[in-house]
Amino acid sequence: MNVKSVSGRVIFKFRTEPVSLVGNSSSANWDESGYGRVKQILITYDEDAINSIQIVYIQDGYVKLAPRHGGDGDNFFAFGLASNEHFTSVTGHFGVTKTTNETVIRSLCFKTNLGSFGPFGCVQGTPFSFDFSSTSGTFYGFHGSSNSRYLTAIGVYVDVSDLKRFQYSPGPS
Repeated sequence: MNVKSVSGRVIFKFRTEPVSLVGNSSSANWDESGYGRVKQILITYDEDAINSIQIVYIQDGYVKLAPRHGGDGDNFFAFGLASNEHFTSVTGHFGVTKTTNETVIRSLCFKTNLGSFGPFGCVQGTPFSFDFSSTSGTFYGFHGSSNSRYLTAIGVYVDVSDLKRFQYSPGPS
């Protein structure tokens, strides 16, 4: 867990990352903290894992399409968030793929105050959950790593300037 200050706000960085990814030169780290309000998420996936994620933000009143992180997948899904909608949790699984034997993000599910999207990908492996539904902290952005085929790690930033309680659950060992 890392802490940083962005525009006077206290931001915590939470990440799920298997130990085997540390120092993995084929994975490129990315960081989208403070990009603005999430407007839309685009995901590609197959029966084995999450291939890519790309996020559309509203920043200073303008639509900003962030770079795609990962590769092509067999399935594509896009969902948008209403102006009064915000994330309450991001959950999923990470583990080794059947086809390439790489440790990657295998599934993702996004829950909001108005509903849920997913799960996408393969719901197998080690579960993880970033739950900020019962906190005064607010979702602040995504970060992670990817290679040319897969999303290899994902994390969230949470603005905890007014935090009372935040719960990260790595799942059962």
